[in-house]
Parts: sequence; structure tokens; C-alpha cells
Amino acid sequence: MTATIFVMTHKKYDELQDSLYRTLQVGKTAGESLPYLGDDTGENISDQNPFYGELTGYYWIWKNYKADDVIGVCHYRRYFLNDKGQFMNEGELQQILAEYDVIVSDAPVSSQTNSERYKESHNIKDLLAVGDVISRLTPEYKDSFDYMMQEKRSYYANLLITRHELFNSYCDWLFAILKESEKSIDVSGYDSYHRRVYGFLSEFLLMVWIHKNGLKPYESRIGIVAEKAETMELKNALAELVRSQAYSNARKLFYDYTADRPDVRLPISDIRGEFPLIEQILYILELEQQQQVVGLAQVSADLKEQLIYYCRLREILQMLGEQGITPECQEFFAQHSVSVIAVEVALRNMEKVNADRVRQILFA
Repeated sequence: MTATIFVMTHKKYDELQDSLYRTLQVGKTAGESLPYLGDDTGENISDQNPFYGELTGYYWIWKNYKADDVIGVCHYRRYFLNDKGQFMNEGELQQILAEYDVIVSDAPVSSQTNSERYKESHNIKDLLAVGDVISRLTPEYKDSFDYMMQEKRSYYANLLITRHELFNSYCDWLFAILKESEKSIDVSGYDSYHRRVYGFLSEFLLMVWIHKNGLKPYESRIGIVAEKAETMELKNALAELVRSQAYSNARKLFYDYTADRPDVRLPISDIRGEFPLIEQILYILELEQQQQVVGLAQVSADLKEQLIYYCRLREILQMLGEQGITPECQEFFAQHSVSVIAVEVALRNMEKVNADRVRQILFA
């Protein structure tokens, strides 16, 4: 069997040097001009990318790509991994598909049902609308849909590898359901993140399709190799504003951007977990500037270096709360002008620290 795994992207990225993987730019109709195969040729819905996300790539493959016995879909920063934590190669996926019908992401057990989790992050009316469409168009899938509403596991990110005929069968069913659902779903009031409603719905529907058809799934480890492009773009923009000491503008950008794109703050997007600390740093910088206090800005004008310093400050405060004054603490405070503002912001955002003892040592 021959195979191709399409790597969906909307940004330039470091391509894998493996002929198994082929880049497909989604939303190319209105996107950047990148040197990749696009989803805007032949029969396509490339212009629907703001609503369908990577599914515009799915649609293009379904309608236009006729080669290969096996079709896969992954993302520019999410890949299927083998047992050694390496990118899955063609021999490995062929071996898996000799025993299993589909390769999908792992599906950890949640404390909530799928319907509860969807309601928490999205508009539950959209998921219910899909259920109504399934009842009318493909009623044989309704029991599986109802089952999945109460299930506490689901696959994510629309990651899939399967035989070409199964891929086409899935797309036949999926796009018929989503197209009909458009008549009942109103996205006019959604921000740019939640507007990708059909991409979110399809993550749920993949397991419905697998369950109804009695397919045997291989749940693969998924490797996240880079931060989300929008996450990196926001961090770079914030760094530029910090470098120019426009701290109030940086805070406004942070809150405006994350209000429109809350996904950039998710752990799977901000894989180094920096945004909670950056938020605190921006607040400290703004207050110190307003009150003309010597502090964090004197450490460096570089946001990355400020992050390193702030993490070290938190470690020192933790040490003070546990051990009192140590030579290590004395050396840190001798080398740096630490403002009361920075200390208080850090203490308020540290759960396991004896804040009263720290304050007594530093401010008594």
C-alpha cells in the first residue's frame, strides 16, 4: 500500500524531511502566499476556513486527491508518534493498519461527559443542532451520537490515518451533516476562535462515526512539536512593546488578543506555560512605570530575560518562606533591585508559599 500524510498548516513551518508527509496549506484562498500545495484548487471550500478550520483540507483531499491507498491528516505542530516517541513512519502505519481500521489520537478519560465539556467551551446549541440533523439525515447514527454525548472520552484535533476508501466514506457522511447543520447554526456573534465551530463539531463526530461503523481504532500518542503560530505571534508582539517600554499597550494587546483567541492560552498552545507569568510581568512593569519605581525594567528590556528573572524571583520567595534568609537569597537581593510591587504580585500568584513569613522578612 502507498500512503500520504497531509500536514495541515496556515503558516510557514519547518517541514519534516520524509516523503510520507506532504504539506497542505488550508484556507489558502484568503491566506498568506506560501510555497505549499493549497486547498484552493479544483473543487474546494477554501474560503470557508474561518468556519471549518483544517476541514477545508479534508474537503480538498476528499474531492481532488485520488492517489495512495492510505490517507492521513496531521498538523504542522501535532504528529502521530511511535512507541519510541518518534514520528510515525510508513512501515509503522502500514503495520498498524494491517490490524486496525483507523489511527486516531489518544483519548484520555475526562471527569466530564463530552456534552458537558462542549457546553463549557462552546455553544451547546450547535452540538444539539447536529444531533437533530443526524436524526433526520442518517438516523442510524443517532444511537451512537447519543452514546457519545454521555461518553467521557473523545478524539481531538481531527487527526486521522486510514485507508482511502474509509477516508472518503467518512467525508461523505461528515460534510453532509455539517452542510445541513449550517442552516441551524448562527456564527455571526462568534469571535474568530469560536467561529471555527464546524472544526470543533467534527472532533466529536469522528468518534460517532467510528462507533457506529464498528471500526477498530488505534489510539496513538500525539507529539506537539511547537507552539501554536498565533501564540508565538502574540509573544513576539508583546516582546516588541516591552522593548519599547509601552507596557500599558502591551497589557491591552494581551487582553484584547486573548479575548478574541482564548485558544492561544491553552496548555496545548502555550506549551511552555509562559502566558500566566507574562501576564504578571506586564502588570508589574506597568505599575512600576506608573509609580516610577526601579525594578523589573532595569533587569532587561527583553521579555525572555525578564521571564527568566521573574521565575528566579519566585524561587527565591519560595525559599524565603521555607528556610528564611539563606546566602542564596542574600546574594539575589544584593544583585537586584526588587520592588515591593514585584514581590506582592508574585506572592499573590503563588499557591504554596508562606507569604506572611516572606513579608515579615523583607518588609519588617
